[in-house]
Amino acid sequence: MSKYSRRRLLASAAAIGLSNLLHPQFCLADVDEFCDDIQPPDRLPRTFSLPLPLFSAGSVWREQVKTVPLKANHDQIVEATYNMLTAEKQNFCYINFDDWTIPIFEADPGQPSQRMFVNGYGGDMWPSSTMKSVQEHHRWIVEGVPAPRGLIRPAGPQCLTSDGSMVLYDVANQRSYDFWQATTCREYWGPTKGGGLWGETVLEAGDIECFDVTGIGAQKVLDGKPRTSARATGVPLLAGLLIPEDLSQGENSKVNHPLVFSLPGFRVGVPGVPDFAYPASKTENSNPLQNPHALGAGERIRLRKNNLIDTEGQPVNESGLSPITQVVLKTLRTYGAYLVDGGKAFTFYAEDIHTAPYAASAPVVNRLAGRDESALIGANESRWEIVMQTLVDEIRKIPFAIKINGSLHANFEMIANAAPPAGF
Repeated sequence: MSKYSRRRLLASAAAIGLSNLLHPQFCLADVDEFCDDIQPPDRLPRTFSLPLPLFSAGSVWREQVKTVPLKANHDQIVEATYNMLTAEKQNFCYINFDDWTIPIFEADPGQPSQRMFVNGYGGDMWPSSTMKSVQEHHRWIVEGVPAPRGLIRPAGPQCLTSDGSMVLYDVANQRSYDFWQATTCREYWGPTKGGGLWGETVLEAGDIECFDVTGIGAQKVLDGKPRTSARATGVPLLAGLLIPEDLSQGENSKVNHPLVFSLPGFRVGVPGVPDFAYPASKTENSNPLQNPHALGAGERIRLRKNNLIDTEGQPVNESGLSPITQVVLKTLRTYGAYLVDGGKAFTFYAEDIHTAPYAASAPVVNRLAGRDESALIGANESRWEIVMQTLVDEIRKIPFAIKINGSLHANFEMIANAAPPAGF
């Protein structure tokens, strides 16, 4: 059986349900294990570029926040967030660039679209908010899902608790197909093996959405009903993601969009206070905080202009930081960041190293990472990982806030919510 035929059969199997595979129309003898025959690559950098800037001029994903006023309850939000992070022992910045983030692959317009069964690693299922969904035999099927061009790997780690997120990007139409808990491998005719595994197709996913990256990057809440996405808050996966294209100018790069971040808990269910703010269209319910001063989905923050304090209570010498860290700190001052997901820590997001195509020269990479310009980079060494690991090592020393002599010093400012465009 050809790779193409096998891929189509497996996709069909996912769409109609495994119990129907005993029907004579399927030739089981030709089908081997779902992915055990695939030799997984270490990385598979994408060969296409994303068009910057992503999203439209009226989108929050291009809005500067340097002059946005602070929230009226700024100090109470800082204290509530600080208390939550210290209780979790996570009062520092982090950036996901391997597990728990977003790999980006290319959709293949040369193959027919698929009908895909909606099923997460734990059995979660609901209709898509942005694509045609039909219900058959108590199961949701999403129609019009593109096939990938080549191997794909949902985000790790390799377990059933992974987010299994990934993007299939339609280059010609500038559309992002976003997946949550995508399955590329499973036990023989059985349950999913979870995220972090290479495969030839998406067999099923917990959520599938489509966004036009030339649009505003947000969904309108209809009749009071939350709109889902592969993010917990209804926003596109590419929104606010740090990607190699952002760093094309090396140490002179400027990231011209906000970042996105996660926290261990969200404000949910507080009487008289909305659970989420634009551009979010729903909230994260895994760790609800019934605290009116907790941050809610879609709310935003900004790094203070100066006088940053490190985790030891000492002033941060920003001029001594590597260029990549200085670029990101400037981004957080200029564009801020939006709360879009739940997680174990105060974490920002960069493209997964398995697909990030950072091909800058060795001297550029070394300068950006604050290394000696002549430092050797191995032929199989990931330039994206070098830069991102430097960023992680340095930004981890900057806490959300810290107490000094009993007084709380905030490195981040809680700023007013974004406003939707006119007519939204």
